[in-house]
Amino acid sequence: MITYLLLVIYLVVCLLVAYFGRSTRIGYWGTFLVSLVLTPLITIIAIIVLAPKKRDYPA
Repeated sequence: MITYLLLVIYLVVCLLVAYFGRSTRIGYWGTFLVSLVLTPLITIIAIIVLAPKKRDYPA
C-alpha cells in the first residue's frame, strides 16, 4: 500500500516539475518524461540553471 502512495507522490512531483518546465524548449511533456527518467530534483535544477536570462531591451 505504501508503495502505491510513494508512486503517486513521485508522479505528482514529476507533474509539478513539468509545469515549471512548460516554457522550455522541450515543453511540458518533454520535461515530464525527463523527470520520470532522471529524477524531479535533477530536472528542476537543470531547468533553473539552463533557463535563459531575461534581458531588458531598450525601447
